[in-house]
Amino acid sequence: MATTAKGQSAAASDASQSAPRPRERQIYDAAAQLIYRKGYAATSNQEVADAVGMQKGSLYYYIDTKEDLLFGVIRQAYDSLGDHLELSRKHEGDELERLRYFIVGYAKAAMDNLVPVAVVERDLRSLSEPRRSEVIRWRDGYEAFLRELIQAGQDAGLVRRSLDTQLSSILIFTQIHGLHVWYSPTGRLSADEVAEAVADLVISGIRTLSPAEC
Repeated sequence: MATTAKGQSAAASDASQSAPRPRERQIYDAAAQLIYRKGYAATSNQEVADAVGMQKGSLYYYIDTKEDLLFGVIRQAYDSLGDHLELSRKHEGDELERLRYFIVGYAKAAMDNLVPVAVVERDLRSLSEPRRSEVIRWRDGYEAFLRELIQAGQDAGLVRRSLDTQLSSILIFTQIHGLHVWYSPTGRLSADEVAEAVADLVISGIRTLSPAEC
């Protein structure tokens, strides 16, 4: 999905956009690592240029301002997560199976993109308007889809009706977006195992256990 030069707007779920060019990918990947380690305020364009082996002036072929780098990193994170959202919309199965599929895949995508996701969580506030609102709209789209899945489960009698769908979706996303704090690809558990464990925890907590809960 798209990451275009000079910070042009790209919807996170727009799968019709072309993939970023290799040099652009290198720039945003380098920016993500630097912002992750140092924070956005302490990261300079010169450091990003040095990291990819180009002159600082050449960097401005791809961006106009430092904020373009932050926006590009955040957009890449949501583009990767958006790929799974599109797959989830097409996934077949009962309501709990669809919910589980979304949670497992979303958690795996978050762990595959630990650094950009961490940048989103820590540095979104550094974006100016209207970009910050644009990213919030992307986030709201994911939350709306998850609420739809939970509501469908409630309508089918598979998810407890006592649950507030908005609060439940916020809690689930908070759990997944927080994986960057402790998960390590070299740790004891694989991304697949962690994603399945997250889904197990969520599904066991929201599913109906008796007809009275339907």
